[in-house]
Amino acid sequence: MRNDMMTRRQLLGIVGALSAPGDEIVVPLRLLVDRKVKWSPEQVESFRKDLWAQAVGNLLSCGVRLQVVEGKGEVERPPEREPVISGLEWGSLNFVATNRIPMHWDGGRSLCGVTTLYRGHHLCMVALDLAHGNRVPFVAVNTCLHELLHALLNDIFEDRPSGAKGQMREARVEYVATKLWLFGDGREIREGARSYVQRLADQRRRMSASG
Repeated sequence: MRNDMMTRRQLLGIVGALSAPGDEIVVPLRLLVDRKVKWSPEQVESFRKDLWAQAVGNLLSCGVRLQVVEGKGEVERPPEREPVISGLEWGSLNFVATNRIPMHWDGGRSLCGVTTLYRGHHLCMVALDLAHGNRVPFVAVNTCLHELLHALLNDIFEDRPSGAKGQMREARVEYVATKLWLFGDGREIREGARSYVQRLADQRRRMSASG
């Protein structure tokens, strides 16, 4: 796969040339790999070169660049309580790779990922034990891209609807991701990303003023 040949610097979104210079949308992102999990070097490398590279490359193709800073963090899983996640940053989209979604959020559903506001932080979390790359159009797209789109399309600011409305929201993200993957159509993503980045900037200003 062509995206797999990206260099590490490109994977992190630090550099990258787009077809429309000066027109890119830059999303500040903090990438954390859960230090509580006993990862093998092969697992981490596979995540970076396959799953993550594909998601980053898909977004780059429509002019949305993830400006990634790697951090250190852990996912604590207290019984019957919300997880405790360290290493998060205000004013950035925090992306946490772990092995499975904490039970407090998963509820026995074996979720591949979750995107939510966690104690005010913007958070995407992916369970690498279940995550996958682009497989089937409109049904099984890249798990990292799917969760990132829930943020970039501003779903993150709303509670996930239950029942049919929740299923429709998931289907919409799969549809938008498929259009990007197969046809390079990222217009809806760019539109949502512009407003999302502005909201991140607003949060950074508020935190700076209060600190």
